[in-house]
Amino acid sequence: MVRPYQKNNYFFMPDDDLDYVASTGYAQLRANESNRYLFQYLHHDRFVNRVLEKCTGSNYPAINSSALSTILVEVPDPKEQQKIADCLSSLDTLITAYTKKLDALKTHKKGLMQQLFPNPEAVGA
Repeated sequence: MVRPYQKNNYFFMPDDDLDYVASTGYAQLRANESNRYLFQYLHHDRFVNRVLEKCTGSNYPAINSSALSTILVEVPDPKEQQKIADCLSSLDTLITAYTKKLDALKTHKKGLMQQLFPNPEAVGA
């Protein structure tokens, strides 16, 4: 977690047999049960605030792995983890779909506005 206040955690879960190298600027957390539960948990404001409390530096707050390891992560039983991850992940999917739809509508509106209110300088050119 380099900038926890931005919630820019990078989630990487390869499904191949290749070797990967991670930057030393990032802490690596591995889930024992549900990777998706851990991903959702790491983006929760309460967890992020706990991380920020332990960060050092004001211009570029960061946390080292030993300080990060002192933060407890609540882990329910595997079935509950799955339910939580499924629910939150489905909401993320829905939000993504609506965001794409909103972007398309904004683009459409922009095109309509250009047609309805043409630039007089461009028309005479």
